Amino acid sequence: MTAISLILSAKIIVTIFLVSAPFLLLPRHRLEATTGVSAVSATLFRLYGMAATALLVGYGVGLWQSMNGVFPWAAVLMGIVSTAGAAGI
Repeated sequence: MTAISLILSAKIIVTIFLVSAPFLLLPRHRLEATTGVSAVSATLFRLYGMAATALLVGYGVGLWQSMNGVFPWAAVLMGIVSTAGAAGI
């Protein structure tokens, strides 16, 4: 397994367990307590969970590419834009 495959695997695992699954599955009151954000409905949290799940699709394709000997430029650029954008905001 290459270094990029290990990085993508780690990003996938962490995102599933710390972002996607909690934001899609936990009740609103637990998410409010965890994040410190109040919401009228759980929709705000579910949208964030779905956005993280969309990133998982990109990382998954990148992992598949890297496992087949192709450097996953699209997944790397997606990660850079996602991380830099969040840091900028």
